[in-house]
Amino acid sequence: MTHVKMATHLPMELLDGPGDDVERYKNMNDRLVKGASPNSIGFASPSGWINEGLFADWLQHFIKFAKPTMSEKHIVILDGHSSHKSLEAVNLARDNDVILISLPPHITHRIQPLDIVFYGPLKTAYNQEADKWTALHPVKRLSDYEVEEAFGRAYSRVANVDKGRSGSEHSAIFPYNPNRFSDNDFQTLSVVRPEKLNTEAISSALSDPGIDQSANAS
Repeated sequence: MTHVKMATHLPMELLDGPGDDVERYKNMNDRLVKGASPNSIGFASPSGWINEGLFADWLQHFIKFAKPTMSEKHIVILDGHSSHKSLEAVNLARDNDVILISLPPHITHRIQPLDIVFYGPLKTAYNQEADKWTALHPVKRLSDYEVEEAFGRAYSRVANVDKGRSGSEHSAIFPYNPNRFSDNDFQTLSVVRPEKLNTEAISSALSDPGIDQSANAS
């Protein structure tokens, strides 16, 4: 049996909101996570941007709640940001039965499950919640301290297991389907990177026997 868990690390800029959970705040304030979804966490950094340490903290939080095991490994699908590739994060994942998959650049619109089925509806739901808040508080501006509460309501409306399964299937990551896409599907990548897209190498990496295809997709 395959179990799908949906875990997200979302900058609020995806939602056209005025604030950002992780990236824009140098000092953490509990008011920034008021009304957040259950088990959510907020971080801040001196630079105001995510870094290797913050991602490792998030990964530790993920492991705490997902509880991967040797017999039920979990897959975490990431973009290619440098903060995801630290030795600390790699060792943390390896020691706790988590498989990190870093997607190639410029094609996440095709193979990132949340890009395909989740972020669009989430953005729409958040904008609707923000509009409701504004209607109820006509003389106030939706500030950074109200964003998380509106987002929490939107997230609870949109996040579900069916979207997790659908995203994994449409991205051909799980169940793995090497015939889901052709080179023509990645013409944008060939413009940005003129060298021929090596789909055989990507297929080989994803079908590596070291990656348990029955692992949990998260």
